[in-house]
Amino acid sequence: MHGKMKISITLDKEDWEILLDTVGNAFSSFDPDSELLAEVTKVRNSANTQLGKEIEEQRIKATREQFEAYERVRVSGVTNMYDVQTVSLLSSLTKQTILEIMKRYSELMELYPGVRKE
Repeated sequence: MHGKMKISITLDKEDWEILLDTVGNAFSSFDPDSELLAEVTKVRNSANTQLGKEIEEQRIKATREQFEAYERVRVSGVTNMYDVQTVSLLSSLTKQTILEIMKRYSELMELYPGVRKE
């Protein structure tokens, strides 16, 4: 009997990458027009995209929520953004995080589209 079964598992990033590579390699010998192969490829690409975002977020060391907090202060116009102490008080961000956001502002705009307010 052939049917669909939904399975839910939790893996750390390294195990997830190994699983995706293994499954992808196992299905690579299947008919390229196979619906199953297309679905596995779709899941693999989606997971790789998400993993890539997580790795990029860790490299930049600023989460979307932190960037949003920084942007709320910037858009408010209440203080000069180089007054890191005041920005920290208003945003609850650490000085280190604020400086990291300032340093990588362009990268964060690309990583978190839609956060920047004019």
